[in-house]
Amino acid sequence: MKSTIIKSIFLFLLLFLNDSFAQFEITKPTWYSSNTYKALYVQVGDLDAPYTKKIIEIINENWKVCPVNYYVKNNFDTSLLVDGNLFLNVEKYSIESQNVRNSQTAGTTYGAVVYNDYYYLHFWVIDKKYNPKKDWFDFKFTVARAELYLMTIGMGDEELKTFQITLPNESMSNTSRNERFSSSFDFAGEDFKIYYCNGMAGNIKNMIQYVNRQILANKEEKLLEDIKPTSEIAKLKTEVLYFPNYWYGPGGTMSEKLSLSDKMYKLNVKYLEDLIKAYPYKIKMITRPELDEMILKATADFYYVNYIQSSADKIMSVVNGFTGEIIYSEITKLAYRPKDKDFERIGKAAK
Repeated sequence: MKSTIIKSIFLFLLLFLNDSFAQFEITKPTWYSSNTYKALYVQVGDLDAPYTKKIIEIINENWKVCPVNYYVKNNFDTSLLVDGNLFLNVEKYSIESQNVRNSQTAGTTYGAVVYNDYYYLHFWVIDKKYNPKKDWFDFKFTVARAELYLMTIGMGDEELKTFQITLPNESMSNTSRNERFSSSFDFAGEDFKIYYCNGMAGNIKNMIQYVNRQILANKEEKLLEDIKPTSEIAKLKTEVLYFPNYWYGPGGTMSEKLSLSDKMYKLNVKYLEDLIKAYPYKIKMITRPELDEMILKATADFYYVNYIQSSADKIMSVVNGFTGEIIYSEITKLAYRPKDKDFERIGKAAK
């Protein structure tokens, strides 16, 4: 019973995987003499949509590495696949595994196939080994990636039914897993924030700011490394730490459709209240739309908790919502949902 409640509260119990990822990876193409790029080509779904124009404006204002161009997915020009051109789109990477058991009596038995899926903003260049006669998809070289938090990651049909989650134009039971989220890959589309907890326009702004700054500073960042807290973390002793609510109530939360009297709703409320009590300084829980507005309208530093569940990896970080700078980050392998000790550690780092 206890395990069922834990599963229902947060929904992210996944099986074993081999690697653990931080939110960002920054890599230099080794064959480039410098990190000078001629242009960034950004994939969008509809150049004329009002929300897409809003995202385009955000990118144009915060990307300083090189000029930016935009294209619709089906209109990609392969002649652009040359050194100096940088590309940006959403991608998914999956690890497929199956347990196999051999015994003298029963022979070989096969367990269920399990998947670990990762979704991310992908900045890439074409690899120097690219051969135009071959499939160019196999020659992408990652310059930067920013992990995305798919709202339904780890959910099976049971959880989706319990929390009454139905994604736009998706049939969760009749659609193959490879096609299930194919329409969610347009980060400049208004529905993107429905699929990803950190997919609001403000989140995209902070990701663009961070990648832009790291590339201009000629820095690299490995996926498996925590980020050492900066001196800026000390500001949390007096500044409010904002904590976006992904779990219950309005604002695009996982259990938004549950009634106030529902048992699972009450458990989620208590879960977040206990997290907040564990933090030693000032903290305020806000909705995703409220955080989005704060980031987009920011004129001064403020700080928020950026929690990402990337498959079975837990990423807890603190972001400056004005600059996009990460002032604290901790990655935990095979861990699910924030815990009291995560907030205790943030408070300890601020001392």
